[in-house]
Amino acid sequence: MPYKLIRKFLIKLLVVALLLMLLTPFIVEKAKWTITPYWPWIIVFLTVVSIVVYCLVWKFKSKNDHKKFANFYMILSIVRPMTYLAILLVYALCNKHDGKRFMVTFLVFYLIFTVFETIQLSKKDFKEKEENA
Repeated sequence: MPYKLIRKFLIKLLVVALLLMLLTPFIVEKAKWTITPYWPWIIVFLTVVSIVVYCLVWKFKSKNDHKKFANFYMILSIVRPMTYLAILLVYALCNKHDGKRFMVTFLVFYLIFTVFETIQLSKKDFKEKEENA
C-alpha cells in the first residue's frame, strides 16, 4: 500500500475533522440552530469509518484486479449508506426526543465527509498509483 498517500489522506482528514469540531459550535450559535449533543461523536465515528474505508480501498486497489475493485467499491457504495440509515433509524426509535436533530446533524456531517472522500479518491495521486500499479 502507498503509505505516503495514506498518510497525506489521514492528515487532511484529521484537519477536516478538527475544523468541524472547532467551527460547529460557532456556526450553531450564530445560526441559532439546535443540534444533537452527540455531534462530536458523529464526527469521530465518520472519521474512523473514513480511515478504514480509505485503507480498504487502497488494499483492493493494490491487488491490481479492476473487476474485484469495482465490485468492492460498488458494494461499499451500497452497504455504507444502508448501515448509516440503520444507525439513524435505531437511534431515532430509541431517542424520540433527539431523533430529528441527530438525523439532520449526522446527514450534514456525512455529506461533508462524503464530498471530502470523493475528492480525495478522484485526485491525481490516486489515479497515478492506479496506472503504475
